[in-house]
Amino acid sequence: MKMHLKFHNSDEQHTRTTVFIDGANVGELCLLTKDIVTICLVLSHGLNLSTDEFVSSGHVYIKEDEDGEDKD
Repeated sequence: MKMHLKFHNSDEQHTRTTVFIDGANVGELCLLTKDIVTICLVLSHGLNLSTDEFVSSGHVYIKEDEDGEDKD
């Protein structure tokens, strides 16, 4: 199985992502932006690494500090 999360429309509050499994669009999710990394980790750890693949693409909102630098 190949799972792909394609991120779009990301802001400080929410990130919308389209989910593809084996190339087929299986739906869209709207998640809290602060939780998107956790969701990716949960999904990727549920796959069998010898036969499955997890990919994410697109951009997720990153809050900048007052100097215009990305916050870690």
